[in-house]
Amino acid sequence: MKPDRAEARSGFALVIVLWGLVLIGLVITQLTAGGRFQTRIAGNEAGAATAAAAADGGIHEAVFYLTQADRRLRWEPDGQVHRLSIGRADVTIRVFDISGLINPNLAPPPLLAALLRGVGVPSGQAATLAAAIVCWRDPSAAARPGAVGGEADYRAAGKDYGPPGAPMENLEEMGRILGMTPAILAAIRPHLSLRVPSDYPSPMAADPLVARALAEASRTTETASARTPGVRGNPTVRIIASAVVAGGSRFVRDAVVRVSPSLQNGFQILDWDQRTD
Repeated sequence: MKPDRAEARSGFALVIVLWGLVLIGLVITQLTAGGRFQTRIAGNEAGAATAAAAADGGIHEAVFYLTQADRRLRWEPDGQVHRLSIGRADVTIRVFDISGLINPNLAPPPLLAALLRGVGVPSGQAATLAAAIVCWRDPSAAARPGAVGGEADYRAAGKDYGPPGAPMENLEEMGRILGMTPAILAAIRPHLSLRVPSDYPSPMAADPLVARALAEASRTTETASARTPGVRGNPTVRIIASAVVAGGSRFVRDAVVRVSPSLQNGFQILDWDQRTD
């Protein structure tokens, strides 16, 4: 017996309805999954923003305590860990005195050469490289006839550039200086900062290698300590604030701040970076 034509039509309609329900289910599933994904992204972004704001607040909190007149409240730039709660974030703060680091944009050749010798560079090479550093940053030094590390030396070495005769903008730039190798730069970099405001670092804040370089340089030039201001009370500091919020979002703010009563508000922000580690 042949199936009734009406029954056939109803069966076909049922199949269409079932397929329609399946498609609707798939669409709902996709919308739900997409909504959850977007919600997760929004939550992550909110967490990251909260952590960033808390880390920035940690920097300003550290400045507040660094500038306190009361020694019982004042933080010292000694690397000690300080833990705070800011909003919904747990913030860890460390402050380091970088006044004892050498500024290659300002340091005289004897001090630079002494630092280089301190990391194992032979004496003659250290003197040549120190002169090249000075030529790189100082147009008057680079313009002197026969200057070590001048334009002619770069041309002779096959370089398509020469000393810019301007202060370095970052320490990575030192890798372009004639005679500087990656190994030498890696060895001296922990002892350098472009944010130290003096040609000689503070002996009171210097690490052992810098202290030896200062002592050695002082034997060939005027006494370094006599030219170094009493920066222990008004240091240039590096502040690292790490903030973590519920859910795991983390943000690390790395700032360099100069602290002095002579400055407006008692401090000046020199660097304001985000760390990725």
